[in-house]
Amino acid sequence: MLSDTSIFSFHNVSDKINLGFNNISVNKFSRLIHYINKEKKTHKLEICFDDGYEEIIINALPILNSCNIKTTVFPITHYMGKSNSWDVNFIINKKKHLNVDQLKELIEHSWKIGSHGHNHISYKNLDHESIYKDLKESKVILEDHLNVEIDTFTPPFGYFDFSFIPIIN
Repeated sequence: MLSDTSIFSFHNVSDKINLGFNNISVNKFSRLIHYINKEKKTHKLEICFDDGYEEIIINALPILNSCNIKTTVFPITHYMGKSNSWDVNFIINKKKHLNVDQLKELIEHSWKIGSHGHNHISYKNLDHESIYKDLKESKVILEDHLNVEIDTFTPPFGYFDFSFIPIIN
């Protein structure tokens, strides 16, 4: 069954120079959010952010506060409060991740928190036990630090296989 909800997924909202496709400028993000906010009268919409970069609380939260769109962030627990190491091109793409206090602030603004794994490794070549361990560690850390149930997940690097469903459940 197809969902009647459209989900818009982002990584980062920033006007800083970024090599690659994982960034949207603050102005473009604002225009897009205000446009889709008008559409939600006839359609369910959700916004998601993978990786949990710190700039989303600085740049996206104020824009999203002006709308009533369900928003979820999927932080990587090993990187909470730290800078990324996998998307660094000539030091330009080095970005800091949200820390626990910032995640709590997002929860106060009705954002949902989901798991994006603990180590931000692709699950494509991992055995099920390693995937389970990475997911379980992320879930436990988030639930312990944030005091919320973690019941959503998005896989690192977008790789998903239906054999993951029993592991996720």
